[in-house]
Amino acid sequence: MKTTFEQNRMWNNFIGNSNFALIIDNRGIGYNHISKPVNASGNIKSEIIDLKPKVVLIKDIISGDIWSSAYRVETENDLQAQFIHGSGYTILNSEYNDIQTQTKYFVPQNEHIEIWHLKISNTGLKKHELSLATFEDENNDFFKGFTNADSKCNGLRCLGFFCEDTIAGKSDIRKFINPKFNSKKSPESDLKFGSKFNIFQIDIELEPTKMLDFVVIMAPEYIEKVKPEIFNKFGNIEAVENEYNKILNNKICTTNAIRIF
Repeated sequence: MKTTFEQNRMWNNFIGNSNFALIIDNRGIGYNHISKPVNASGNIKSEIIDLKPKVVLIKDIISGDIWSSAYRVETENDLQAQFIHGSGYTILNSEYNDIQTQTKYFVPQNEHIEIWHLKISNTGLKKHELSLATFEDENNDFFKGFTNADSKCNGLRCLGFFCEDTIAGKSDIRKFINPKFNSKKSPESDLKFGSKFNIFQIDIELEPTKMLDFVVIMAPEYIEKVKPEIFNKFGNIEAVENEYNKILNNKICTTNAIRIF
């Protein structure tokens, strides 16, 4: 089903299984609902966590332009955006300066994780040097200045950010935004946002007509202890695509997608 709407309205989608859910809107902002046993008697604790943008930041290393896989804050009219809410998945598409992105969000069956599968393409005639980044964990104080989220809530951690042959390294969001940033000379930013600015970052060169796949795996802190098991299941692009196809083929998922242009 196709429809049109005012871009600043929020359209939400609920994605998940019986124990873990992602609620995400058309801007890539969302939160999670988790149900988990808290003792041997089987008592269940439910909590809502993780209100923040669930996007990959993109930076053109040459021009310094920064946008995301869902929106561009500074001049949103320059960014062409589209989203698709389906049963069990959401897809966010964007295009800026000859760079197209498609991000599929889904929750694997019977898992307490969410997966973002990002495809980034160069539709232009020149090579682009890009930096891609996402935050290390949801306790990062950077977003206190942008949301009304409870800063005491425990959020999701980024278990991994990778493409086929590269695993993201840790960096600082302030250096990502401004390579000349010197934290010793700018203590006011620590006072405003706190001291945690860790991100996972991958730098790439994207040739004309080329496309690369990336995966972000987000999970609650308690999943960290089974990280090797998670990566055995979803640590490559093919495994992620196979799991996404399971979601599409699930007989429970019978509703039509809502496509917004």
